[in-house]
Amino acid sequence: MTLYQRTFGKASRVHLSQVHPEMLRVLSRALQICVTDFSVIEGHRPKAEQDLVFALGNSKVKWPNSAHNQLPSLAVDLIPYPFKGWNDIQGFKNIADAMFQAAAELNIEIRWGGDFNRDGSKTTKDGWDKPHFELHPWRNWKGKK
Repeated sequence: MTLYQRTFGKASRVHLSQVHPEMLRVLSRALQICVTDFSVIEGHRPKAEQDLVFALGNSKVKWPNSAHNQLPSLAVDLIPYPFKGWNDIQGFKNIADAMFQAAAELNIEIRWGGDFNRDGSKTTKDGWDKPHFELHPWRNWKGKK
């Protein structure tokens, strides 16, 4: 029996080209074990993009205070594939489960935007950023390769 190995699509690979190698390890493993396929919609976010997402209210932090702003990026945004909309809660939870399992297997600490305060409640006073995953604590990863 041949096991099917998922691979990242072209658009995801573009976003992954500037992502920290340890996050890439987690993502690659998560892709293989996740019950939901997923796409990478954001990796590194340069200053102009960060300024825009902040102005639109899609980020709570200004440049360079996001894990996305580091090079290589210490954060990614992931969505279920095929994308059924932002209310596909189960799809996002499936991704989170796979990301945390992969991170645990690899002994790499991550944080999910679906539980920023890491209390397990999946809701925070800071909102619910379902697509967001970052190496944690990301400031400790700055400059490490």
